[in-house]
Formats: sequence, structure tokens, C-alpha cells
Amino acid sequence: MEFNKLSALIITILVLAIGGLLWLATLVAAPTTQLVYLSNVSEAPVLTRIDWPPSTATVLAPELDVFDFAVANNGDQLMISAYNAQGGIDLWRMPFPDGVPTLWLDCGVARCIEASWAVGDERLAYTRQLDNHVDHVWSATLADGAVVPLFDHQTEVAGSSPQWSPDGSALAFYDFNAGGIHVIHIYTAEESVLPTTYSAQIGSWAADGSAMVFNDAEITGLGPTVTMFRATLDQTDPLPLFQDQLHWRDFGPPQWAPVDDLIAFSVVDTSAIGRGNELWVATSTGLNPQPVATESGMEYGGYRWSGDGRYLLYQQREIGAATVPTLFVWDKETQRTTLIATDAALGQWSN
Repeated sequence: MEFNKLSALIITILVLAIGGLLWLATLVAAPTTQLVYLSNVSEAPVLTRIDWPPSTATVLAPELDVFDFAVANNGDQLMISAYNAQGGIDLWRMPFPDGVPTLWLDCGVARCIEASWAVGDERLAYTRQLDNHVDHVWSATLADGAVVPLFDHQTEVAGSSPQWSPDGSALAFYDFNAGGIHVIHIYTAEESVLPTTYSAQIGSWAADGSAMVFNDAEITGLGPTVTMFRATLDQTDPLPLFQDQLHWRDFGPPQWAPVDDLIAFSVVDTSAIGRGNELWVATSTGLNPQPVATESGMEYGGYRWSGDGRYLLYQQREIGAATVPTLFVWDKETQRTTLIATDAALGQWSN
């Protein structure tokens, strides 16, 4: 009897120990979600990271004069656009979160900006801008460093703002010559254009790459305004959204959540008192709009969903010549908002 009790006790201890080790291993393996942004933007912007939930901020690559940056899809590296001595903008590659940046592409007098990572982080697209302000989209392979224009320059395809679909099957960019969102289907080499008159905005992809939401200018009874549309890639007649919201005008760029059928967007409410815009979320078909931030006299932008679709990072700035932007995070589940940093902009999630 005593032996059986001792055996049971030993087994219980072993089970608890193994369970504890598995739990500890889970904690060690679990990636820490971080936010990356530019701080001190009113004077000398510097790349900065902070854990989520927020703790102490850490400055990254202080030696670089950063223009913009892109976090890789798996969160283990950054591609940074930084000014060089020739007045151009080079591309720097940096392991994240604590690596040392190295010059990846010397762009000389050209400005290499708006980097976009393809799924798997093996390919990159970016905008290359020259002094004549003619933009072209270039493509790069990370493994061998091969860099080529997306199109032969002789075809005169001027474009900017490249964005890979989340599944890596397509690349979209704004085509200035065609006057619309140009989509290249990688596996079939087919191309299509969604005509728009609202330059240099391409909107946001659905998680499966089957559709996009985007803005376009149109003339209404109240004059010119910016309206949001939803379109599948084979659709010739995009669906206008929020047609029942007659007091909404001038939508900001929509952002589709990575795991839910939700989009975030800014919009001007003509029925509200005061200047500025508001930040809302709704389904991708324009149903069930819900306010996120609607404080009067504010401008909202730079909004980004977290990888799990629960949190929305956004930028807020009070209208006025001497005001600085502030970063906040909104929790979809609790409806609470958390201050991240003041005098900060261009926030992105690490995963």
C-alpha cells in the first residue's frame, strides 16, 4: 500500500514537472509582439521599437537618417529607406529586433522607397524615384541580391506604391500611365487594371488575395469627393461602399484586417461639429460601421492591424501648424485605447 502511494506521488510530481516544462517552453518560444515607428518626428526622426503591451522604448539604427521602412512578414528583419550623402535614398537591411543595419542597395541619386515584402520574405518590391519625379516599380530577390525594374523602361510604365497580396500570388501598384491600380498575377503572368482617378493609392488586399478595397474620386451632388470601393480582381464594375452614409465624405486609405472581414478607414463626417476626420471600422462590404476615434479637431491616419487582427495601431494629430502626431492602439475586444508614443509616426507591427 505504501509503495502504491509512493508510486502515485512520484507519477504526479513527474506529470506536474513535465507540464511545467512544456508551459515554460511555450513562453520561451512565443514571439514577442513589438511596435516599430519613427520617434522625434518633429525634429530628427529616429527608428524606435517598443514591446506590446508598451514598456520602455529602444532606439534602432540611430546612425541612419530614415525616410521609411518595412517590417518583414515574419518579423525578423527590416528594410529601411535612409538618405545618403548624394541626396538619394538607399535601402538598408537590418535583423530585428537587435541587429546591425547593413547597406543592401546603394541607390545613388535615386530614391528607393516604399519597400514591400512578399510572403516568405524572399522577394521585395519598391519604388525607385529619379530627379525627374518619374517613379518606377522595381523587384528584388533577397537570396542573390538581383535587382531589376518590374517593366522595361521603354514601355514607359510609371508606377509607385507596390504592395504584395498576402498570399504572394499577385503584386499591385499604382500605374500612372494606365490611370489605375495595376495588378500582376505572379503565377499566370496575367495583368489587369482597376481604373481610378485618385492617384497613387492602391488600397488594401483581402487576406486570401481575392479582392481589394480602394478609394476613388467621384462627383456627387455635393461636389467632388473620395468614395470607397470593393472589387474582386476579375470585376469590371467595383461595388461602392457606404452609400447609405450620406454625411460621409473623403475616405482615407482602407486597411483590411489580416484574419477578419473588417476594414479600418478614416472619413470626414459632414454632420459633425468641428474640423478633421474620424476613424472607423466596418465589414469589407460596408456593413456594421463602428467608431474607433472620433474626437473633434483631430486627423487620423497611418492605421495598421496587428497580425491577429485584434489591435489597430493608428496615428492621431490635432489640427494646427505646431502640433505633433501621437500613436495609439485600439483593442477591438475591450474597446480600450492605449497611448504608445507622442511625437511619433509611421507605426508598424512586428508580427
